[in-house]
Amino acid sequence: MGSPVYSLPAGNTNIPVLADPTKLPLFIAIDAFIGETSMYADYIFPDQYLERWEFQGSHPNVPHKIQPVRNPAIDPLVPDVTVFGRPTAMSLEALLLGVAERLKLPGFGPGGFGDYGDLSHPDELYLKMVANLASGEKEDGSDSVPDADADELRLFTEARKHIRPSVFDIDRWKTIAGISASFARRESFAPTDAATLCTTSSTRTPSRSWRRSSAAADHRRSTRRRLAPPDGYPSCRCRSARDAIR
Repeated sequence: MGSPVYSLPAGNTNIPVLADPTKLPLFIAIDAFIGETSMYADYIFPDQYLERWEFQGSHPNVPHKIQPVRNPAIDPLVPDVTVFGRPTAMSLEALLLGVAERLKLPGFGPGGFGDYGDLSHPDELYLKMVANLASGEKEDGSDSVPDADADELRLFTEARKHIRPSVFDIDRWKTIAGISASFARRESFAPTDAATLCTTSSTRTPSRSWRRSSAAADHRRSTRRRLAPPDGYPSCRCRSARDAIR
């Protein structure tokens, strides 16, 4: 749902290309809005916002691992479509699954996950992502997220009773996620004293640090002390947020 014309530096320079069919013969956008970029598209497939799952990922200014998760909160304002014989709200995921069905691509549909189930509906992907997140990082499962209790599950279900079954079906969700009901937990936090491996007056090393590939924008999140050259990059001189507020 990004808009390069709006968000990129000098994004307006994209407009002549987007508006020229000799340079871009076919432009298909998938967007929740008719925005500064998608307004030039030949076709706009509607996407969703509060009606869909969202895993926001990491943030460059947060040194520890964090994963906000949003699940459908309102009933979609778009109709259902049929994908792999199942009703699915019109969305980016429905389009991708529909293309995969039409092209008979492997890894989709019944048995798409092999021994781990089907991939015929967006829930069958996102609930597995929630389960992976909830399982923690230790092989013995000692840091896994506990299942929601009966009161949490009741509150979670009642808050979504207005959403149609093609988007939210508690029985389908339980079947996909197995016996786990961790998706109904409102939040899960690690103890603050586990945030660092060592704390001194000069050193703070995150114990839940991101790997190098995810920490390229912020060396404080990586197991490496510094990813940039000692004097920084020749074309860029900037201070870290921590130094800037001292």
